[in-house]
Amino acid sequence: MSLLDKLPPLLATKAATELNESPAHYPSCFAALRNWLQLQPHFRSRTSDEFLLAFLRTAKFSVERAKQRIESFYRYRSELPELFANWNIFEQKFGDIIISGALIYLPEPAALDGPRVIIIRPKCFDLTRHSSLDVYRTLFIAVDLLLYEDVQVQIAGFLIILDLGNVTRDVMLDFKPRLARNIIDGLNKHIFPARFKGMHLVNMPTMIERLYNLVKGAISSKMRDRFVIHGQSLEKLDAYMPRRILPEEYGGTYNIIENQVNLLNKLRSKAHVLDEEQNYGMVEAYVKAQKPVSSSDLGVSGTFKTLVID
Repeated sequence: MSLLDKLPPLLATKAATELNESPAHYPSCFAALRNWLQLQPHFRSRTSDEFLLAFLRTAKFSVERAKQRIESFYRYRSELPELFANWNIFEQKFGDIIISGALIYLPEPAALDGPRVIIIRPKCFDLTRHSSLDVYRTLFIAVDLLLYEDVQVQIAGFLIILDLGNVTRDVMLDFKPRLARNIIDGLNKHIFPARFKGMHLVNMPTMIERLYNLVKGAISSKMRDRFVIHGQSLEKLDAYMPRRILPEEYGGTYNIIENQVNLLNKLRSKAHVLDEEQNYGMVEAYVKAQKPVSSSDLGVSGTFKTLVID
């Protein structure tokens, strides 16, 4: 479905009441954004109706806020090239990580007018074959391609289930708090044209809860309120979504193996989007004039390998 097609009734109501959306406003809003983008010397942006509409929705149809979010979108990426530069979805490691089930993008939302559900499972990270940075890059590529065109996400948002069960010792030791803070900061700054509705942490071991406590101090109170700790039980998830939409191992009907193959094929069919993305972003001369974000700021070099694991 094109982003400009008539929305399903429940989404149309939510868009009108929560986002101030009216198709009658599209032409003037698009024109204002395009005129402004043409005057920006320090970055180049997509200008398609679909791209601009995605940011207008996350800005609740404030043109000024949409301008800020488009610029933040490109600025954030230029500051973290380790995560966002030179994406290649045909690399073997990209396919391996997707097929592993590290990222599950559920096809059915939490409700007809509810958020999309994404499950991240660190227990599927195989650091003997891929670095943690490879995993994070893969997650960003996949989410970027999917969220950008998902009307459900733009209007109703998305929530993340972070399943911390059976996480290996190597994955825990490789945890990088600065990288985690950068990612959370990115959600705050709307690095995706989507509404972040919350993160649900399930099967959370004591050790990881300690690591979470190290990070949460850097999280704004508004963002912190969006984190829900579920402990070892999944029962509280029922208040947020029907259990049937979840994978079979969570009591639902989603077949992980079959659907991850479909997901990989879908992502690779969008390779042209990544190719086009090379034409957009911050102007190189501007980036060089800014203070770069180092690998240590990303958290690439720092680890918790001196911590004692109970």
